[in-house]
Amino acid sequence: WRQRAWSDLRLVSARTYNRVEGLPLLLGPTFGRDLGWGRLSLDAHGVWRTAQGFTWNSDNVGHSIKAEVQVGTSHGVRVGGQQSDLVEPVESWHLSDEEVGLATVLLHRDFRDYYNEHGGRVYASLFRGTVFDLTVSYADQRWGDRRTRDPWTIFRNTQQWRANPFMDEGTFHVLSSELRYDTRNDDGNPREGWYILADYEYGTGAISRYAPAAFGTRSETRDGETTYDRLLVDVRRYNRPSPSTQLNMRLVAGGWLSGDDLPMQRRF
Repeated sequence: WRQRAWSDLRLVSARTYNRVEGLPLLLGPTFGRDLGWGRLSLDAHGVWRTAQGFTWNSDNVGHSIKAEVQVGTSHGVRVGGQQSDLVEPVESWHLSDEEVGLATVLLHRDFRDYYNEHGGRVYASLFRGTVFDLTVSYADQRWGDRRTRDPWTIFRNTQQWRANPFMDEGTFHVLSSELRYDTRNDDGNPREGWYILADYEYGTGAISRYAPAAFGTRSETRDGETTYDRLLVDVRRYNRPSPSTQLNMRLVAGGWLSGDDLPMQRRF
């Protein structure tokens, strides 16, 4: 592993086109250095959202600052931290970012719901190449609500958007562990291999404003204190019986395990 250093000024999409941000853009410097024993990296990006023509206000501006130390090359340990103010999807496993973005910008149909996530996270990860990693993280965050905007679309631009549901607001402390095993021959268009993801999350917090919910679907506490844990497992197998044939299988299971009712951001 040769020693080398790099620095770039990047302008990239933060996620995908959606009805609460338009196209979110990341702009800022990236620094890194490969060393004989591993790698150091630092990203410091501002987020600009296009839904209101780059208007400079708290709804349209965010940030993401991430630092990471990697010990080992083909396998080893990663330790890092991130401080961010980003818009996140409630559930992202149904459709890919590309599918969601194309449906939004072309057909005026956004199939995800969103909330604002502001705070810090630290993590440690064991990895082996790109095939396996086990990550444990702790986050201290404030979750907030996001309202539907009116970003431009190619077709049906005059139609009304589906409203983004109200989300719980408050401060949360989240401890999570994630195991990932990935032997696919291609991330975007796999033909063969396994993809296994198991994500366990334990959260505590104080909800300052409960989002409206159907009668009987949740219990509210007077002080908003909440504790919960949940699990998501996603198992996929891609098979190629012949050069022109695919036989793929997928099993997804997830839900509440114990504690109080899940916050709206963590429901399935």
